[in-house]
Amino acid sequence: MIRVLLGQRGTLFRSALAAVLSGQPDLRVVAELANLDDVPATAARDRPRVAVLDGELPGAATVAAVCRDLRQAVPACRPLVVLDRGSAGGPSRQLLPLAPWLGLIDTDAAPADLVLAVRRLARGERVLDPGIAAAAQVAARNPLTERESEVLRLTRYGAPTKEIARRLDLRVGTVRNYLSRGLVKTGARTPLEATRIAHDAGWI
Repeated sequence: MIRVLLGQRGTLFRSALAAVLSGQPDLRVVAELANLDDVPATAARDRPRVAVLDGELPGAATVAAVCRDLRQAVPACRPLVVLDRGSAGGPSRQLLPLAPWLGLIDTDAAPADLVLAVRRLARGERVLDPGIAAAAQVAARNPLTERESEVLRLTRYGAPTKEIARRLDLRVGTVRNYLSRGLVKTGARTPLEATRIAHDAGWI
């Protein structure tokens, strides 16, 4: 039996994917998550063989950073990251160095392709969508530091400055400094515009 951790935005879509995966005789979904930050600890507890992760799953860290943490916490668990090929450049550039331990699949993949990808990863095989790999080769380099990316990502999901400071264990003034640097590096006029530019470029 292949144990699967599922991290996916939206309760309805997450439940539908869980039903597809659990409907297979050799797959069992052992955890369903709505936040990237919960992945390493949950995987350490439930010991899945494959973690199917939405590349847009909310969280303070990037999906690449979470996958690196996961590799340290549960090396036997291999992530399968689901990315939109049209906006996969930045994330795929960060994730590609982790292949073939990590798998990448397009959001347009059929449910049967997702199931097959989970089985292939569990067997130790390579799973890499060629279009996503190509997007990684042409993606612009991310000018943001990891902390600037974290602050902009949380801003994008609507967290106020005080909440960001609490979650990242920073001073409010430090968070404002990171936001200011993000504005300069993205060429934006407002924090929300900076998050949009950074997201569209695949940096957060």
